Amino acid sequence: MPAFIKVGETEVEISKVRVTYIDGKTVQCEGSGNEFVCEKSTLIRLRERGSGNSVLLGLEATSLTPFSSEFAIHLSLGLRLKGEPRVLTTTPLRGPYGDAYKYYSGGVAIDRTPQSPPPPDNAVYPPAVADLSHDVYLRNFPCWCFPVLGSNYPNYSVFMLAETQNGYLALATLSNGDTTAFLGRGNVVSLYTGKSVSSIGQSWFLALSWSNDPYSAVRGAVEVSPIRPRWEKAKPSMLNGLGWCSWNALMLEDLREGEVLRIVKGLMERGVKLSWALIDDGWQDEVKRDGLRIMKRLGADPAKFPKGLSNTVRELKSMGLKVGLWHTLNAHWGGVTREFLDQLGVEGFYAPGTNSYVPPPWGGDFFDKFESWVRDQGFDFVKVDNQWVIHAVPDHLTARAGRAVQLALQNAVYSNRMDSINCMSMSPDDYCNYVHSNVMRTSEDYVPFWKGGAKFHLLFNAYNTLPFSNITYPDYDMLVTYDPYAKAHAVARVFSGGPIYLSDRHPEKTDVGLIRSMTLPWGEVVRVDEPSLPTRDVLFRDPYNDGILLKLAGRVRGVPAVALFNVDREGREVEDEVRVDSLPFKVEGERVFYKVFSGQWGSLRQGEGVKVRLRELETEVILFPKVVGGKAVIGIEGLILPPYPIEVLEESEKAIKLRSAIDGKLVSLAQGQLKQTPVLANKVVEL
Repeated sequence: MPAFIKVGETEVEISKVRVTYIDGKTVQCEGSGNEFVCEKSTLIRLRERGSGNSVLLGLEATSLTPFSSEFAIHLSLGLRLKGEPRVLTTTPLRGPYGDAYKYYSGGVAIDRTPQSPPPPDNAVYPPAVADLSHDVYLRNFPCWCFPVLGSNYPNYSVFMLAETQNGYLALATLSNGDTTAFLGRGNVVSLYTGKSVSSIGQSWFLALSWSNDPYSAVRGAVEVSPIRPRWEKAKPSMLNGLGWCSWNALMLEDLREGEVLRIVKGLMERGVKLSWALIDDGWQDEVKRDGLRIMKRLGADPAKFPKGLSNTVRELKSMGLKVGLWHTLNAHWGGVTREFLDQLGVEGFYAPGTNSYVPPPWGGDFFDKFESWVRDQGFDFVKVDNQWVIHAVPDHLTARAGRAVQLALQNAVYSNRMDSINCMSMSPDDYCNYVHSNVMRTSEDYVPFWKGGAKFHLLFNAYNTLPFSNITYPDYDMLVTYDPYAKAHAVARVFSGGPIYLSDRHPEKTDVGLIRSMTLPWGEVVRVDEPSLPTRDVLFRDPYNDGILLKLAGRVRGVPAVALFNVDREGREVEDEVRVDSLPFKVEGERVFYKVFSGQWGSLRQGEGVKVRLRELETEVILFPKVVGGKAVIGIEGLILPPYPIEVLEESEKAIKLRSAIDGKLVSLAQGQLKQTPVLANKVVEL
């Protein structure tokens, strides 16, 4: 008999359980309740934790014949979906980026002649994806997740939100115990072991949550899982101030101390109040073998940083900045040499495929000593890239090894009083183990000046934020302010709730006005109260292909705010509407709407929406402030989120008292009129 898992007001049926053995043979098991037996030699026991609307599903298994070293157990899920399935899946597809990096990032953006033709601005998405073998999956660098709308999603998916007959069901696959789980075609959950074993200890592999609210369902799946959610961890240090990163500005070829200091000084001389700077890839003293870049010795390339990294850090800190350093999970893309290990005084794990060493899968003291060295150079935080590679360390592809490496890294970073940004880490082996880390890149790289890439970047971040903002603050990546599509990128980052940082190469071209719209005079970034989420009306619809606008909704100082973007594949002008009942949260009381960029405003009548028409990659922000005594506070003119510097001190039918953190023009509504009132910082104003 199949097993039935009660989740809220729906049931999930485990209709089939199959086992694959070391010789490649796959057999189907017979079940009774929560126990399944395969060929009388294999016993699988399902485990449940949680109750009510959220359930954690796990298992343990023993076998006389060793299991496959790849996918050992497969469970078919019967989901009671509503009619034509409305499904949103997050999956590590290969992104539709083609030659974008060569043409734009390594060409146009750094004043080089591109070495490839330009990528298309209207690429097909989502692409058709065939089922992959595990080797092919790994060769595709499965470090990023992409949203797929509809039930035809590929293998190796990690998250699903589906509309059931009476609500919404969220599924999150997990890396825990002895297994890492992935969701595949036909709603099959496959458990990866990484090595052939005859016993699988208790392993939680799937978190399920049901609700009549889709956002509650997603949150419930994270809360019932072993993952530590975002709100239980410290807010990262780099979130409050504006940053600058060397990557798109300098890439590998031009990164050197003089260029970093030139750009940062140039930005600050133009009045840009930076709070931090990140020295990205390219600083290493390295050797190249067969196209792989390997850390030769502990330290920076002396030709690029002749006085060492510590001197660059001192120079940047003398300008009042905190400073971060980039490295990969394995220290460098191709690992490190024996000389590096000897200098650091640690052991490494030999990787024969690269003829180099990487941190040992059991953790050890590699990260303790490496992050201590980083801290000794004066750095305040690290950006740790290429984290998906946990899953590709030879002979140790287990969930336990992944957890050991992640915990060793995080403990070392945080015990050295630093913070971290996680990158190329949208793999269960990584984010399931973020017990301290609280920032994660939520899309493939930002590619400057690429129109098609701007659409993808906005789209991917918006949908990936739905599950991943429950685990960390989402990082939408850097932006170049003189990119033709910079305004849309800036709006998205303000709505992300994550870090906001530039990568301008030419300070003389920097759009200072755009920066002022997303920062306060001392450099504090304007941001939403919590990471924004896609609105209800786009959860299961496709803004890239379906002629609708992409919408992200959040709150700023409690005021509902919606960002709209035209990411239409063919560049068509799109008209759409925003309704307050489509927001991820309940909006009560009398409201008006205010369009930040056009200045249009009006009353909201029951059941009506606000119409918006946007051209290709245009953006608009709509606020829905509350009306009290015929008055409504909009905020300070010129900011992407005008309410951000406003503190409401008193609110009654007779008067509204407030205080602004900055000088400016206060926009408000009173008795059907739009008013602009000059205000001074920290002075109480009565409306």
